[in-house]
Amino acid sequence: MEEDEARPIYVGKSRSSYSGMVLESMFTYLRWALVAMVVIGILLMMMPLLR
Repeated sequence: MEEDEARPIYVGKSRSSYSGMVLESMFTYLRWALVAMVVIGILLMMMPLLR
C-alpha cells in the first residue's frame, strides 16, 4: 500500500516572497518621500508671495 504525503494547505492571502515585500514597502516609502519633497518645494516657492 502507498501512503499519500500530506501537503500543507495555506489558507488566506497567498504568501509572497520576502524580497518582494521589502521592495513593495521601500517603493511605498519612496513615493511618500517624493510627495513630501514636492509639497515642501511648492511651499518654499510660495513663501515670497505670502509676505
